[in-house]
Amino acid sequence: MKTIEKFFLALGAILASSTAANAADVSIRTPYNPATGIWIQQVGDLYPSASTFETVYYTRYSEQLSAKAVDYYYDGNGYLKLYNRRLLCRTRGADGIIHHPDGDLVVAGQNNNEIYKVSKSAKDTLTNQCVTKTVSSQVGSSTFHLMMNPDNTVLWSAGIPGNLVSFATDSTGKMDRIRQVKVYGDVNNITTIVWDKSQQAYYTRSDNMGEGSYAQFGKIVDTTCAINAKPCPANQITGLKTKTLISGLNGAHGASFDDYSETILLFGGTHIVQIDPSNPSKIAADVDLNKYLFTPSNENHWVGYNRWLLDQGTADHKGHIFVASNSGHLIFVDFTSNPNKLIDNNILIHVQWIDNYLDDVAPMAGAGSNRQSANTEGGNVVSSNSHSSSASVYKESSSSKVKSSSSTGTSRSSSSRSSSSKSSSSSVKGGSSGSDNSSSSIGEGGNSSSGKTGSSSSVGEGGDKSSSSNGGDGGKSSNSGTGTGEDPSSSSKGGSGSEEEPQNSSSSNGGNGSEWVPPWSKDSTYSGFDDDGSEDKGGSDAYPTNDKRDKGDTLVTNGSILVPSSSQSSDTNHVVINGETYKNDSTQKSIPLPTYGADSSYATGRERVNVGDVIQITLDANKIKDYFSDSDSLFISGTEGLLFVDPKHPSSPNANISVGVGDEDVTIWVTADTTVSVGSIYFTDKDGHLIIFDGINFYDPIPAAEIGYIQDSDDDGFLDSIEVILADTIPKGMTATGLAILIDGDTLPVHNALSVSKNRIFASADGLQIKSDNFPEDAKVIITYTSEQTGANYRRKGNLLELGSHVINQAYAIRNLHGRDSLFIEFNVDIIPADLKNPEMVTWLNGQGFDLDEVNVYLPTKNTIILVGDSLKLNGKTDYVTLAPGAVFENLSFIASAEYDRQVPVKVVDRFPAMKTVEYYDTDGNGELDSIAVRFSTKVTAEELENYYFSFPWYSSRGLLINLQAQPKSLILSADGKSAGWRVTSNQNVASNLTSVSAELPPATLYTYYTIFGNSFVSSQTIPVTDKMAPVISAATLHYGESARRDTLTVSFSEAVDYESLVGKDFFAYIHSKDTIDLNPTMMLWAADGKSVQLILRESTDGIVPGDSLMIIAGKKSNISDVYGNASVKNASPVVIGGLLGKIVESVNMGFFDPEQYVTNTLNSVSISYVSNQTRTSDLRNEGTLGHLISLGERFVPQLIDGAKTDADGNYDAAVLDSIDPADVFVNFSVSYFDNLGQYVTDTTFNIPCNSAAFGTDQNCLTTDKKVFVNWNYKDHTGRLVGSGVYVVEFKLVVRYKQKKIQEEMRDKWGVRRKKSK
Repeated sequence: MKTIEKFFLALGAILASSTAANAADVSIRTPYNPATGIWIQQVGDLYPSASTFETVYYTRYSEQLSAKAVDYYYDGNGYLKLYNRRLLCRTRGADGIIHHPDGDLVVAGQNNNEIYKVSKSAKDTLTNQCVTKTVSSQVGSSTFHLMMNPDNTVLWSAGIPGNLVSFATDSTGKMDRIRQVKVYGDVNNITTIVWDKSQQAYYTRSDNMGEGSYAQFGKIVDTTCAINAKPCPANQITGLKTKTLISGLNGAHGASFDDYSETILLFGGTHIVQIDPSNPSKIAADVDLNKYLFTPSNENHWVGYNRWLLDQGTADHKGHIFVASNSGHLIFVDFTSNPNKLIDNNILIHVQWIDNYLDDVAPMAGAGSNRQSANTEGGNVVSSNSHSSSASVYKESSSSKVKSSSSTGTSRSSSSRSSSSKSSSSSVKGGSSGSDNSSSSIGEGGNSSSGKTGSSSSVGEGGDKSSSSNGGDGGKSSNSGTGTGEDPSSSSKGGSGSEEEPQNSSSSNGGNGSEWVPPWSKDSTYSGFDDDGSEDKGGSDAYPTNDKRDKGDTLVTNGSILVPSSSQSSDTNHVVINGETYKNDSTQKSIPLPTYGADSSYATGRERVNVGDVIQITLDANKIKDYFSDSDSLFISGTEGLLFVDPKHPSSPNANISVGVGDEDVTIWVTADTTVSVGSIYFTDKDGHLIIFDGINFYDPIPAAEIGYIQDSDDDGFLDSIEVILADTIPKGMTATGLAILIDGDTLPVHNALSVSKNRIFASADGLQIKSDNFPEDAKVIITYTSEQTGANYRRKGNLLELGSHVINQAYAIRNLHGRDSLFIEFNVDIIPADLKNPEMVTWLNGQGFDLDEVNVYLPTKNTIILVGDSLKLNGKTDYVTLAPGAVFENLSFIASAEYDRQVPVKVVDRFPAMKTVEYYDTDGNGELDSIAVRFSTKVTAEELENYYFSFPWYSSRGLLINLQAQPKSLILSADGKSAGWRVTSNQNVASNLTSVSAELPPATLYTYYTIFGNSFVSSQTIPVTDKMAPVISAATLHYGESARRDTLTVSFSEAVDYESLVGKDFFAYIHSKDTIDLNPTMMLWAADGKSVQLILRESTDGIVPGDSLMIIAGKKSNISDVYGNASVKNASPVVIGGLLGKIVESVNMGFFDPEQYVTNTLNSVSISYVSNQTRTSDLRNEGTLGHLISLGERFVPQLIDGAKTDADGNYDAAVLDSIDPADVFVNFSVSYFDNLGQYVTDTTFNIPCNSAAFGTDQNCLTTDKKVFVNWNYKDHTGRLVGSGVYVVEFKLVVRYKQKKIQEEMRDKWGVRRKKSK
């Protein structure tokens, strides 16, 4: 699992007798220990549930890393049986494990940055046989935990914590890397991802301990996507944003979603934590193994890393949890009895050691599993006796013959109580027999034995291990052999009891009835797994016990270091290893290693050899037969770093090989590509037998080349002297025998003699003809060391740099006549901050040092420094820099004396002109920023302008602050070069009706780019924005008063107007139809803030209607301007006047008539007439007529057509008018008259088609020069003339055009007078 070393935890058999109580006041008993490595705890009541059986797939993180499996059966009522542990595949690394959609397993490769696709049905457990595909994560981070996306299409891998990588998967076997996914937000790396039922993703973040302040649980709150899609498909996700929900959460390491409880389960440290997604910031329930079982630190029986260390777990979606602890224990929790489906009460905990270096378990249900839930009921079941369980139990049959038994079946059974004897016995596998007084059980390959009343025995595989148990008087005892068969068990002794109250015993402690014993245990047999490394079926599992090491010392008869051969690589019978040639026949020479073939009991191991050396090891043929029986091949692997070669079938060194065995001794070769300290070699056969040969030591005493220098010592233009600085002195027994230079892929050997002094090597490069010009920066020096003992060669490589003109490469300065100067110095060696602790001791300018109180030093790149001061006294002609006397650099161990005197000329340029002002303009007066002018301190050339980039702050139409970016190509330089203009362009709409600059607006920024040493350096200048925008009309609304003279036009502005400086009232004009008419109101009432004004209109302007346009014009004596004097531009954009259509219909509300002169028989009560467009209500009033005067014609078009058809000037496209068929336009009038008491007088309705001939020659109401007059002829509905008095009139006008409707209603009081003619 981890990068730290872990050790096997062997839990002791003796437990502390004290009990504990958890925070929920739940009674905690001392856990029951029925067999070695098994502890059982029950909290609260337990109720029967469905039995389940399945396979748990898991990994080992060290000592023969591998994927393995173990089967289980749970009867649903407290009894759990684990059996048939087996090896599936050996992998180069092993941590996380998950099921591929095609049914294979996927195993994480730890620090190998790989994941492996593993076949469950491979014929061999060798890596090259069972690993069907290897995919690299391609990131410099380890690969530990694996998670499958809910749709099974994307596999995720993560470190602990570390980088997150996605892989594409499908049911056809696909497994391809997609990308590294960025993690950002509250945390930038994670350990595990888990999804709830709604597919909301959560995460854990912790190291392998899974607890403490570092452990966090959080939520994925956003994603970045490679495509434009919401939600983003999993295979397109490029980033995940994190939000921490719980910090310092003990248990936040592994994670699994449980569909049974619809909760998230977290695993880590000593905790199993339950989280409800509906309230994910709170812990729903928690199981602490230190409370529910015991605290490891309080026990004396833990070996090595003494603590629980939960890693990854899984739920079977049936109310059961399986969790792997790095201590080697599998933790099982049954919480089906809890009514709230929580793990805080009414639970069973079964803990059992199953394997050394246990790491992770694969999901048992949901995504990443090979099924939806654990199997329940039915099938072949391995179980104990039935005890209030609903599960079927397979029972073996027995014969009545004494001392013999037989049985067959497809499943294995523990105790079945099938004996006919009064005393009870148990069987492991095979059959059971009974008589009045004895019984026997047989393990695989074992022999049966008989015993007297109350006793039984069993023999393990090969008969070399056995156990027995004796029952007390009349009591019952169980017996299980500790052999290496498929169901290894522990021994037990029964305590005293009676026939009515049988006593069950466990481990090495006899029970006397005082400790808690599960009620089902009297009918159950528990068997712990052996810790000797044996497997139930196939493969091997190394547990380093001393007997296996002792056998390893006798298996290896001798070892020696191979001496490289002088044979050419083209010769037959040779192998090239680490660049050296070795003969794979009897002529190969070697140097003996005395401790190989002897006991390696001392801690430092065997003789040390150099990394890259090859050790030849011989295995005794007779010992192979003794230890591995009739095996015809051995599988060889070892500690990480060890590599193996079979000289009979040579190939490149491999981490594991298989060699054939027979009657002759076996020879293998061992090498290493890294240091190995007291390493081990593992020899296993197909049946799982294991022998260990340890004490292997490879070390690396050969000093690396820290740096090499080459220089032209005689100034002839050719580099002729080499000096190499080593990391250490050359050890005894090793000689520097060769030197070469690697330039542009060519290796140039140095043929001159080498001189060594302490940790430096000197050589002449004469004859190589390497020119000093353009010496490559990536040149290397290669040193060859030769072992005096074996003649083996070892090579080390380092960087080779040119000395002489090397330290300072070039210098450049930007001179500012009115500000700070900048001096750039580029070095040919990387500079680190430590070099600048005393900046005055780095470089000098013009033979003088710098005053650090006046000069600042910066390190913008790894090999460039910048010195900035108010005046560096640059003359611009003869400036130069040198190294300061005594200057030293961390990355340069040696500097030639002449280098301190070398003068490097400084190229000096003047700084580009700076900004003087930035001015914002609204040139067309529409209330939007459209132009920006920048004025410079001095003249700017077109070439200089190419290096200017501007950022201007302003506001978008949504009110958000944005930066407008002006590129050099879009700037317009003035003729004198002292200013530049920019027509504002943006991919966002800028704010409208905004012509003022607030104090909160950030300053404008000028970025000036200088190309120096092939890199771009940028300086920035900020300056406040100057407002050059004049006020504009933002809105105009017409309000009708009771009299035309009281009509008011309210005008709003984009900013405050300096109205106190205005003289006169001639600042506005309005556009009516095609006419522009000056507006001279009777009064102007300004708001105190100057942002609006009310214009009291004259009667002569009663023709203004909504839809006309208002504009600002220049006054005769003053102009509309803001407080900064920005006057409105000429021909500023007009604004459409808003308001109700009150002037479309006007009423004549006072009339008179002479009854004697009035013609009564020719007129209806109400009539329509068509009058001149020049007719006004005053004209009709003078005539004494009553009625409504309606204006249609062209001025009515803006009201009839959508406002979008009309521009700001009130103009519209004539083509639009032409496109309107007057036959589609209808005008409807309805009018009702009532007397002052509300009594009905008369009413009428008119429908007039727009194409009526009454509208003139065009027969079009939209282009007519007529007005319509709806005249009341002073008659009631009977045709009689009405009397003098006040009448109430209700009038309604409706104009329809297709789906468009304009409607106006009026209610008025009219006066009628009768008068007699004289």
